[in-house]
Amino acid sequence: MNKILFDCEKMRYPNTGVYHYCKSLGNTLTKTIDPGKEELSLYVPPGQIHQFGSYKNIVRYNPLQKHYHPGSSKYDVWHCTFQTSRYLPSSSKPRVVLTVHDLNYLYEFRNQPEVFNKFKKRIQQNIDRSETIVAISNYVAGDIRANLTIKDQAIVTIYNGWNASD
Repeated sequence: MNKILFDCEKMRYPNTGVYHYCKSLGNTLTKTIDPGKEELSLYVPPGQIHQFGSYKNIVRYNPLQKHYHPGSSKYDVWHCTFQTSRYLPSSSKPRVVLTVHDLNYLYEFRNQPEVFNKFKKRIQQNIDRSETIVAISNYVAGDIRANLTIKDQAIVTIYNGWNASD
């Protein structure tokens, strides 16, 4: 049985697109997972747990977990939902799937080398830790290939969906 952690840490920011991405995909995963093959845990800020209804397999967000995430070795797959996240498994066991929504820092901070390099370093570290990279568009996938070092990671494009109930 695959044990999967879906990172909804960015739901701390309810007025963002990443919040709705995590909420929609998290709710879809809870309804479509095959309990005979997969065990899904959602990593969620305490104030947002209600967004997943009666789903019980919740790991409560703790800001200290950006330094050490106890129990991360029990997962087979860890889906990190934001390119600059600091919330990655402490253990090297889980295969990491990293979603990259954009590389806007390339354009916004072009004239601020310290900020530019900070963002680039963080994203590169997350890519280096990942086995698979999900880009939300072919444009983002091209940006990743052109501006970051990709070793043997797969880059797949999966467009964000739309949920009429949101």
